[in-house]
Amino acid sequence: MFKKLTKFNLQRTTRQAYGFYIFYVLLGFLLATLVGMIFAKNTDFAVSAVTIVVVIYATIIYAVIVFQKKLLSFRKTTVSFAYILFGAITAYLTYSAGLIFSFIIVSYLSTIADNSAASIEKKI
Repeated sequence: MFKKLTKFNLQRTTRQAYGFYIFYVLLGFLLATLVGMIFAKNTDFAVSAVTIVVVIYATIIYAVIVFQKKLLSFRKTTVSFAYILFGAITAYLTYSAGLIFSFIIVSYLSTIADNSAASIEKKI
């Protein structure tokens, strides 16, 4: 369940996606807590800083998965546009609802097959 969490191009099973979700949401909460503790003197600034850091965190994890799985391509522009749109939705959900809801999209994305040339050659 918690194996190979740093291999972002891995096609995960549903159980592995749950482990991925739990690990990276807890890591995001830890990151948010550390940023909040650093800026704890000014509450308004701390809330803004935590929000910005968490949105950037979720977007970076999403982008790393998309780029390592090579899901964006110039030949399939509608599919690429869908992944870009899902990235924007992930950032917006992180901003408005928090990591718990936005990482549902990210963990689902980890279950999609890798489109890189090396993985396609292995299938053939």
